[in-house]
Amino acid sequence: MKRIALFIGLLLAVGALNQLAAQKTSSKNKCTIGTELDLFPYVSNGYYASAWLGLDDQQVRFRSIVAKSELPDFMLDDEFNRNTLKAYAVVVDYFFKPNYKGAWLGSGFEYWDGELEDQLKNKSGYHAWVYTLGAGYVWKIWDNLYVNPWIAGHLRIAGSKEVRVGKELYKPDRFTPEISIKLGYHF
Repeated sequence: MKRIALFIGLLLAVGALNQLAAQKTSSKNKCTIGTELDLFPYVSNGYYASAWLGLDDQQVRFRSIVAKSELPDFMLDDEFNRNTLKAYAVVVDYFFKPNYKGAWLGSGFEYWDGELEDQLKNKSGYHAWVYTLGAGYVWKIWDNLYVNPWIAGHLRIAGSKEVRVGKELYKPDRFTPEISIKLGYHF
C-alpha cells in the first residue's frame, strides 16, 4: 500500500510540475497549496488527509488523498461484522470562481483496499480501482480557512467482484454514493 500511495503522490507531483513548466512563460502564473480534512472518516474510526496544489490562473487544483474508514453498521449486511476501507486517490477539481471558493466539480481515480469480517471473526481482503466524480461548494469562513460540503459518486471499474469471508459471499457494489463535509485551508 505504501507503494501505491507513493505512486499516487509522484503522479500528482509530476503532473503539477508538467503543468507549471508548460505555463512558465506566463507572468500571471501563481500556485497555491492547501490541505483538507474530511469529517466522516474520523467519526467512523478512520482518518482522511488531502494535500493539494492549485493553479490560480486556471482555477484548477490537483488533490492527492489518503483515507481510511469503517462502514457504519446500517450499511453492512447482517452476515458481516466490519468492513474497513482504505482509499488512495488522485483528483482534479475545477472551480467556477477564482481563489478556490464557490462551486467546484472534480474527477479522478482511486484505489480501494478493503477488509471484511464476518460474525465469526473470519477476515478477507478485497480491492477495487474506482472512477470518481464529485462536486461541492467552498465557503470561506476566515481568511483562507473554509468549509466544503461535497457529494460524489464512485464507479468500480476493476477489482474484486466477489469476496468469500468464511461461509459468506460478499459482492462489492458497482456504484457507491458519498456525502460529507471537509474543513480546509490554503496558503
